[in-house]
Amino acid sequence: MAEVNLEYSIVKSNRLVESRNHFSVVQQRILAVAFSLLQPDQEKFEWIEIPVKSLFTGKIGKSQYNLVKKAVSEMTELTVYVTGDNGYWRKVSLLEASGYDADRTVKVRFIENARDLLMGFSGEYTKYLLGNVWSFDSSYSFNVYELCKQYQKVGKRTVSIIFLRERLGLIKHKPGTRGNSMMLSEEELMKMDTKYPAFKDFEKYVLQAAQRDINTQSDLHIAYEKHKKGRSIVSLTFEIKANPKYQRPKIESLPKGAVREYGHQDEKEVYVDEYIAKQKSVKNKSAYRKKLMNDPEFEDQFQSLQKQKKQAEKAAQQKAGEQELALQIEEWKAEFNQLYKSVRLPYCQMANENSELISEFRSWYQEHGSVTDKRGILERIDAHEMKSSDWLKFGTFMIERIGTEEEKKYFLKANPQAFLEMKRSQWDAQYGVKITPAKPVFNGFDE
Repeated sequence: MAEVNLEYSIVKSNRLVESRNHFSVVQQRILAVAFSLLQPDQEKFEWIEIPVKSLFTGKIGKSQYNLVKKAVSEMTELTVYVTGDNGYWRKVSLLEASGYDADRTVKVRFIENARDLLMGFSGEYTKYLLGNVWSFDSSYSFNVYELCKQYQKVGKRTVSIIFLRERLGLIKHKPGTRGNSMMLSEEELMKMDTKYPAFKDFEKYVLQAAQRDINTQSDLHIAYEKHKKGRSIVSLTFEIKANPKYQRPKIESLPKGAVREYGHQDEKEVYVDEYIAKQKSVKNKSAYRKKLMNDPEFEDQFQSLQKQKKQAEKAAQQKAGEQELALQIEEWKAEFNQLYKSVRLPYCQMANENSELISEFRSWYQEHGSVTDKRGILERIDAHEMKSSDWLKFGTFMIERIGTEEEKKYFLKANPQAFLEMKRSQWDAQYGVKITPAKPVFNGFDE
């Protein structure tokens, strides 16, 4: 059974983020945990097992178990609708199977055909921590959060009311209808089955509920501005900022939810109470509890367990860090490539304004260039037929000649190592622990 950890990352393709769906709060939590436990390098998706007690905090009663049973029984039938290349909705199933075991464990397995849609292999994905959405009370909060998280770096996002209703599963389409409702006539829209058709109800039960959850329980803080066309509100602009009051959940392993259940008690008291609850023959539990709290042998047992927990938490943190770092490295590579291109471009443009620079470059390369390709590049310079790789070398020449100290440090030899080390040191300081990746962190850059 996989351990659930609030520090694990959820990575979804942007097509899935913008898909049309509606799940219950319990189903959203189950899917969030399942996404956080997905392994990109798995050849085939395996069963993901989630203990029911990890889906709630505090005491779990019959009503909670019934909620989970109902949620799981419906999950394989639930689908999402994504917009295809032709602009029409396409119905997609995410789960191949789901189940609820006698030991009160939820089991789900993602469908193999949806791998690209799930994980965003095209590079267009949205990433966030499981803990950022864990405490949401409204099912709509998950969807609104993802739409805002996708545009966090931009700082704002304007969406039509129709798009938002669709994304939240409030407008019921039939497969084969157009995915963009802005293409539909007003008469066609009026015929659709829409939940909360009055905007005041939509705002109260959807927008405000999601905003309250996000601003109090997540790493984002959002506000929205309404835009009218005539008397109707047709679109919203979300203002998206980091939440200065947000603190990451301190309980990393969700099965430790008993800490909330008992509130004022420390971990040993919680452990003692759980231990006593399993001893069916104990009559005077109060006296037995007092005895255990002062028993040296029981203390040794508790300390041994605590040590094991810390080791497991450290391993989980390392694993979460590796996942985060692997994704971060891809972002750094793209950032380095973009910066390097932006630095070279103005220098290359100088050659069009000053032909003497090419002559200087020829002399420089004749002296410093690689023996293996020297003849070819010199011939191309003379024939005025320089190719992209030649201009790359020209950019390096210009950086050495007139570049800034920072440009020389990171880009002189087209070597990203110094840039990467700088990013790693910043990341380690922010993460609070140095993560050693299992694979080399950089294998070069794109020309």
